[in-house]
Amino acid sequence: MEEERTYLLRWWAMIRWFIVVVMFSIGVLHISLKEKVVETVIFLGVFVGIIALNLMFQLQVRLKSQMVFLFQVILDLIFATMVVHLTGGLSSFFVWVYLIGIITASITIPKIGGLVTGLVGSMSLLVLILLYQNHILSPTNLEQFDVTGVTVYILSYTGLFCGVAFISSYLSDQLNHYKKIEDKHRRNEVELDNLREKARDYEKYQLEVKELVKAVNEVAHLDHDINTPLCVISLSISRVKKVGMELDNENLNKTSNEVTEAINKISSILRRLEVLKTNPLVGYKRGGI
Repeated sequence: MEEERTYLLRWWAMIRWFIVVVMFSIGVLHISLKEKVVETVIFLGVFVGIIALNLMFQLQVRLKSQMVFLFQVILDLIFATMVVHLTGGLSSFFVWVYLIGIITASITIPKIGGLVTGLVGSMSLLVLILLYQNHILSPTNLEQFDVTGVTVYILSYTGLFCGVAFISSYLSDQLNHYKKIEDKHRRNEVELDNLREKARDYEKYQLEVKELVKAVNEVAHLDHDINTPLCVISLSISRVKKVGMELDNENLNKTSNEVTEAINKISSILRRLEVLKTNPLVGYKRGGI
């Protein structure tokens, strides 16, 4: 997501440079028709100022700070107002310079950044007009508008600024929305890969469990295999014990008792295997595996 946003900002930085070239071309044509030294100086100052702002924006693309972009937009609006004032006031052919800040805000400030910037740009024009009407400032071009002309002027540029802001913000939001969907898709792909990996581990675990259950099943049948010879041993010891008693042989009696005790312990151990037989995973069946 961050890479795409950086790409978009760099793309807009190139557009800003394109605007500089267009502005320079229009300005050169305007100056060539007027042939006034003052306007030439003003134009060159405006041109150098816009280049400085573009260089600043180019650096801010790398910083990626919201406050830095906000500062850039404020500078764009202030500079646009200065440009309009220095290039003729209401009759300035550079009023569209406000669009640089408006589009920049639409791209860098989410949601209503572009719209707010457009309204601020319109308010800047209104303040400039009020300053002219109250003779606080004097435009370089003394041509004046009447009330109707001023109203149409403000409404026209407000509509233009807000329209561009709406379109730019919408496109920026749609792009961000698309990038969010793309990021979500990537996260889902990663999660799906993790689930697949877990599924493979689970299948491997199932195979291991099956092998273990098979081994446990065999262990569960050991009591039957052991009990058969154990019964033979028990019967044999009974006979040995009987002979020992008949012969009154203490060693035979002692040995038979020890063997009988060992047989009882083995039987006790085998009874503990009954727990395995009752486990449903073992699937113990009487009479065989």
